[in-house]
Amino acid sequence: FRWNDSAIDRSKRWPLERFIKHVEQLAECPEGLEPDACARTLQSNFSGGSAGNVRITYSPGTIRHLLKNYAAQLDCLDQLNTLPLTANPRDPDKNFSVCLAEEFPADAVLIKAQWARADFGRKIPVYDTDANALARVIGDGTSGNWAAGDRELDPAPDEILTIRTRNGDQYRLVGLHIMTKELRHWIWVTMWWSDKPKVDFGADRPENFARGLDPVWANYKMAVTVDYAENDPDPGQWFEDVPTLKAALEIQQDGATWASNPYIEHGRGNARTNCIGCHQHGGSTVAFDLDEDGVLDAFKPELILENETLYPSNGRTQQRTIFPADYLWSTQRVDNLRQVMLSEVNHFNATDQNTAEARRDDILAQAGFEEQGTETFANHCTSCHGTDGLGTATAPSLGDRVPKLTDAEMVLTLLTGKDRMPAWDYLSDQELADLRIYLRKAFEPVAQ
Repeated sequence: FRWNDSAIDRSKRWPLERFIKHVEQLAECPEGLEPDACARTLQSNFSGGSAGNVRITYSPGTIRHLLKNYAAQLDCLDQLNTLPLTANPRDPDKNFSVCLAEEFPADAVLIKAQWARADFGRKIPVYDTDANALARVIGDGTSGNWAAGDRELDPAPDEILTIRTRNGDQYRLVGLHIMTKELRHWIWVTMWWSDKPKVDFGADRPENFARGLDPVWANYKMAVTVDYAENDPDPGQWFEDVPTLKAALEIQQDGATWASNPYIEHGRGNARTNCIGCHQHGGSTVAFDLDEDGVLDAFKPELILENETLYPSNGRTQQRTIFPADYLWSTQRVDNLRQVMLSEVNHFNATDQNTAEARRDDILAQAGFEEQGTETFANHCTSCHGTDGLGTATAPSLGDRVPKLTDAEMVLTLLTGKDRMPAWDYLSDQELADLRIYLRKAFEPVAQ
């Protein structure tokens, strides 16, 4: 954890390459996709990017568990291409994930924050969630799309959580997803900013809600999901004393839990969804065999929201008993943590293979040739040690130094340098193997 905190600042090459590749992939549609479907795919890929920036934060418990299970995750990647929706876990009572040796611990937390740029007089869209507004968005015959909002406002920092980054850019927190593993299928909390925070989904908060918190949090509404379906035909009946919330809940009386964030969920059908319904597919790469060729087709997240036949109730219905990544989209998509770990493993494998100690061992195992070593010595060593190697005002006599070193010490010195002597690590292993042979024969004392 200490290393990771500053690693990205020290590494100047591969994170940028990976970022550019990721952005390029986000902006591309699969070949042959219809224009409308392509537009929806891009909108889904950027997950609200038009409104600002998405940042995902993981608790130490979450990351520790992923690192602990990285081998299991990498091993399961090929399995994902043949894992159907109907697959069952080997031991459903102990582990319902195929890509983790065990499910996430109770201290696992994931937070997804949606930030909107606040500079240059920019306003943010505002979404009403009262009964009338919900009827327009998720009522019968509607598309279930939050669309552009009901109006635009320019809230002050004391009305909405606002930050200023080190380069001076200013952002507002418009939406927040929080998922925690206290329950086996997680607890799903979603919050969104509102200029009418005390009605409908903000009306039932306790009187001391903002006590101990920054008062700005009182301007956010909240919905919570703990299961796929409440199976309550009349959820509004429990809120007779909160009429605006009661009326909002009565708009969707199909027995399924509703929890959709207008700043985070985008596209047709997404206003009707809830967190758990979509996240049950987290980690999936394939789903149905739509073309009936005997091979499962690629999994397309946008279909969860739009295809009632494949994913009933806009994805809110439980379809799985095995959850590839224990509900985390970010292992395979979004942050793509599996690929991040694979990149890290490959990077450090390559680094480890090129350490001075590793190269030393390879050079010692390699046959060297004195004639070629003589040429390497003349080209690289004589300017300091002299044409005979017996020393100059710049460097000591190799006749004194070489006999005191083992072959391993000599090669390591050539690779890493010593005192004023530079490292010769840019020479090839063969050149260094040749040089070792020459140095040993030229400067080793002749036995009497």
